[in-house]
Amino acid sequence: MTRLFVYGTLRRGGRAEITRLCAAIYKGSAHARGILFRVGDYPGMVDSANESHHVAGELFELPQPAIAWPVLDAYEGAEFERRVVDVRPADGGILQAWAYFYRFDTSQNVRIISGDYFSEV
Repeated sequence: MTRLFVYGTLRRGGRAEITRLCAAIYKGSAHARGILFRVGDYPGMVDSANESHHVAGELFELPQPAIAWPVLDAYEGAEFERRVVDVRPADGGILQAWAYFYRFDTSQNVRIISGDYFSEV
């Protein structure tokens, strides 16, 4: 199985819920190091070297990654790239998972200070 960390519209309760798109299995809440910005009507996560910058999200397993990746990559589009990131599940530890990172300049975007897109919606 393959893990995926989601932080925006693919989260449970979001407009595109990953479970509807590709039968993903919810594994719990989690966070990853990064900074979250509002990019239009959705969020975009970018890297951060600062350990105190966290993005809140959810961890899923993809039971059929060969089917899921094309669907997810198309949904995220050219603005995002899929990369491996360290994720801290709510129950502790560190796992590696894939996540979609925003690829473009964010200097004109509003930062979501809480790191939680759902706290801003």
